[in-house]
Amino acid sequence: EGKNAPQEYYVEYWEEKDEQIKDRIMNLIHNENKTKPFSDESIKKALAKENIHISRRTVTKYREQLLIPCASKRKSKQN
Repeated sequence: EGKNAPQEYYVEYWEEKDEQIKDRIMNLIHNENKTKPFSDESIKKALAKENIHISRRTVTKYREQLLIPCASKRKSKQN
């Protein structure tokens, strides 16, 4: 158990958690108000409300891995 668990188990566990967090980030951005998109800090706070505690820098890293631009580049203007 605990100390004797193979290293692969831990790697797989964290890779799965990373993917779940990335899915949540993608979902938040997909459903955001396009005229006022979420900043990485806002995403961090939204995730914290779901008991997912990661740094803003980690949000940025995951967002970039998902090839999603920053909030200012996602902003669309309403005419």
